[in-house]
Amino acid sequence: MDQPPPPPHPPAPWQPGSSTEIPAPYFGSPEPAPPRSRAGLFIAIVAVVTVVAIVAIAIGVVVASQAALKRRAPAGPLSASAAVTANRGTVVFSDDFHDSSSGWTTETLPSGTTFAYTSGGYVVVARGNLDHFATSPYDKPVQQVAISVTATQSDDAPTGAGYGVSCWRGQDAAELRYDFIVTSGGDWQVSRRDGGVPTKPLVLKQGTSTTKLGSTALAVEGMCATLADKQTTRLVLFAGAQKVADFTDTSPKLTDEGWVTDLMVTSATIHSSTVTASRFEVRDLSR
Repeated sequence: MDQPPPPPHPPAPWQPGSSTEIPAPYFGSPEPAPPRSRAGLFIAIVAVVTVVAIVAIAIGVVVASQAALKRRAPAGPLSASAAVTANRGTVVFSDDFHDSSSGWTTETLPSGTTFAYTSGGYVVVARGNLDHFATSPYDKPVQQVAISVTATQSDDAPTGAGYGVSCWRGQDAAELRYDFIVTSGGDWQVSRRDGGVPTKPLVLKQGTSTTKLGSTALAVEGMCATLADKQTTRLVLFAGAQKVADFTDTSPKLTDEGWVTDLMVTSATIHSSTVTASRFEVRDLSR
């Protein structure tokens, strides 16, 4: 669907001793000592090697387990002040767009904007000074959600054209939506819509990053994490590895099950821009 974007704004040991026994007399050469058992020696060596191997394996398991723990993203619900990284959470949905029946729209919008599966990914040719939304096939609500799209944008895209993600909950007039967008020159915005896509977005935060869109694939990620009070939502935006926004916003008590997700593209009037998405991912931040 299309929607006009907001107007532009002007990261006990043994002790030795003498024997008390009197040695028995002997005549001639002493008897040779019995030969040492080679089998016993072999068994002893095998036993030592086995013990060493078991200890080494045990140490390896411990080290591997510790390394896995270090790599694991934080568990439990996200709070207002907890540190957050771009890979936090458990993936609940992902799509690389190789399957043309995975559920994304392929319609043409009134603006002339088109959505299509291709061998290179999911392609949006966007037209007009508009925001365009493609609803994710994953429709299970998530209270604390991270959404990311990895894509390229045509090198000749006009200033202001870009792509990102959107989270929303509620229906019709009660719909609340947050949009996360990065444009060709590195400008970014986090906006809010009360009442759904047809309403004018309110820009909550905006700025410029060192990350620019183009022919090199870049992930844009937005996080919408409703906190324990069910009124406050933490909003985080990553442009690639760079965190550019992290703040909270409040709204009347949110009683429904959680956020659902969209892919978002914005375009400009001058001429069309093409966004080719190669991966879309949804993660549960509380898991």
